[in-house]
Amino acid sequence: DDKASVIFAEFDTILQTFRCMNRNHRCYLGQNLNEMLQAERVQSMLSTNAWYGEMDHPQEMYENVKLTPQRVQMIYMPNRSHKIMKPVVNGDVMTAKIQTASGTEAGRGMALEIIQGLIPSFSCRAIATLQNINGKPTVIVRKLITYDWVLYPSHKEAMMQGASSMIQKSIPTQIQESARDNVFTALKRFGGKYTTDVEVPLTQLLENVGETDPNLQTVLESFNLDETSILGFDPSMTHTMVRDEDNTLYVKMSPHTRREVRDFLSSF
Repeated sequence: DDKASVIFAEFDTILQTFRCMNRNHRCYLGQNLNEMLQAERVQSMLSTNAWYGEMDHPQEMYENVKLTPQRVQMIYMPNRSHKIMKPVVNGDVMTAKIQTASGTEAGRGMALEIIQGLIPSFSCRAIATLQNINGKPTVIVRKLITYDWVLYPSHKEAMMQGASSMIQKSIPTQIQESARDNVFTALKRFGGKYTTDVEVPLTQLLENVGETDPNLQTVLESFNLDETSILGFDPSMTHTMVRDEDNTLYVKMSPHTRREVRDFLSSF
């Protein structure tokens, strides 16, 4: 409960296209991939939000070290970068919703790259055979493993569609809009209701929190922000509000910071 709230990117994407030649001069069939999506393994992971993909396909990193079949068919959890949600085959396109993984360097790096303008792309990892169908080299998938994040996808359309959203997992339902100036309207409880009749200095308090709270420092460093981006606090006095261009981030304060903030505000 005292850990920092997690921040991740969420967006819609095309994962794969069908009945057309891809950059590797191969063709895939939508009906085949739709059947693979119904496999018990894939459906089980989808039902638990656990169908992850990795940052790039598994590769042979050293000349004399072979990539084993077991490695190809597994998700190496420390390298997971995203989770795949709600995949659907619609005509000649497979679409899905993607969330970046907040628990790994690969996932956090993916989210930060998206903020800086990256349009992420994806590529299928599968066990398959190659057949000649109607004069086209056609891939018949026998086991669908995942869709990995790659920089140059075999299907040129397999990339993020539209804009991404940056989401914090624990966002309060009641928020206090605040502008950064030298006063803060303190929220005090009386009979279960809020009043807004006490004004206290805010600038120094926000600067102190920015310099001492570890959760806030991590977010400021990750998003390349400074103390001037701190807006104030939410009504529950558990989160700091941070402005990142058009987004407002809610960063959970450490227990020590919460006590200091509440002690300071209660003195007015």
